[in-house]
Amino acid sequence: MTFPSEIATVLPPEERAPGLVDRLNRQFAYVRERSKFYRAKLGIVLGPFDGLDDFAKKVPVTTKQELRADQSAFPPFGSNLCISENEIARIQGTSGTTGRSTLLCFSRDDWENASAATARICANAGLTSSDRLAITMPLHLFVGGWGLVGAAETLGATVLTVGGLHPEKQLEIMLETDATALVSTPSYALHLVRLAEGLGLDLAASPLRLAFLGGEPGLGVPEFRNRIETGLGVRAIDFGNTAEVHPCSNMGCGQSDGMHIYDDIIYTEIVDPDDPTRLVPEGEEGILVYTPLDRQAMPLLRFWSGDLGIATSAPCACGRPYRRIVGGLRGRLDDLIIHRGVKFLPVDVERLISETLGTPSPFAMVQQGAESSYTLFVEWQQDVPEVAAQLAEALRRDLTCTIPVRLVDPGRLPKAGLKAKRVWRAEDGFALGETH
Repeated sequence: MTFPSEIATVLPPEERAPGLVDRLNRQFAYVRERSKFYRAKLGIVLGPFDGLDDFAKKVPVTTKQELRADQSAFPPFGSNLCISENEIARIQGTSGTTGRSTLLCFSRDDWENASAATARICANAGLTSSDRLAITMPLHLFVGGWGLVGAAETLGATVLTVGGLHPEKQLEIMLETDATALVSTPSYALHLVRLAEGLGLDLAASPLRLAFLGGEPGLGVPEFRNRIETGLGVRAIDFGNTAEVHPCSNMGCGQSDGMHIYDDIIYTEIVDPDDPTRLVPEGEEGILVYTPLDRQAMPLLRFWSGDLGIATSAPCACGRPYRRIVGGLRGRLDDLIIHRGVKFLPVDVERLISETLGTPSPFAMVQQGAESSYTLFVEWQQDVPEVAAQLAEALRRDLTCTIPVRLVDPGRLPKAGLKAKRVWRAEDGFALGETH
């Protein structure tokens, strides 16, 4: 089955909604016919659906744990492979940071559609055929960086693959080749800023102008975003990556707060964390649930991302008629910290550190024993008791909980690669690293 391409069509919401239901029904019928996994999961649920509420009430969510279990039971690709194996054009995978990697198969049409869709939303954010895009993440099984490669190639931009090199070498090659844009996580971009400053390099004076930053929250914190934008001399573009769903599931436009929800590529619901059949009203925080609209090889229905966000349909300065996730993704439900009965996310701590210190700083929340008790370690130039006291007071004021704060020398916290690891357990080997 070949899906007609609607990727280039941008319609206002009132015209897009009826077509969206039609496309959901078409994708559901394809899944029902082809997927053994979904035939077993859906049971007696049949389409077509009368509307978006009907779809949410009748179709259960799909979790990454279910997909992993299915691939373990039916190796290597599971029972959700809807094309023959000789039609698989590409095999990628999830990062595996929360368990074993899930294999992801793409047909040729799947990958071309994903590349075209990502190209469109990258172009909306300012990427052009004249850009030279540096991919700082390693290009291996994980699908993350590959989506931006496909987008750049579709647009005719130049791809510079520096992932896997030492950060100093990455900077050297990016400067030598006049890279104009880069792809990384927000925390790694901040690391490059600090590294360049230590080496006496003025990245803000280089041709760099765009930074596509995804894979973790943070850009919703103004001080964090400003530190990256001024240090690199770029406009920072926040994007979401849910590997099972799409190499780039949502993206900012660089004009206003948040990331656009491209419902004509991936139908996105924001649901009650305790009741996935309930679509939360605009302005209420919920879990993002995704249904790709043109997937052939491994389609998904209502994939539970675990990401928390708040949607708005308020007009965007860019003029595009799409909802936005206010402030970007706040974090994953799995990352929720519960300290003596108080619930908050690492990004909430990130915001308070940035506001109190006036600049972002690496930190780690360390759980002590089996109790829900944490200590906050923050990298700072020197041990200043007043600074620690200010942070502790900010935590008490905004999060309504008491958390001990300890300042450590820069470079002393354990490093976790491209993504910042914010929450550690003392008994799992947390130790202050060597200065570097």
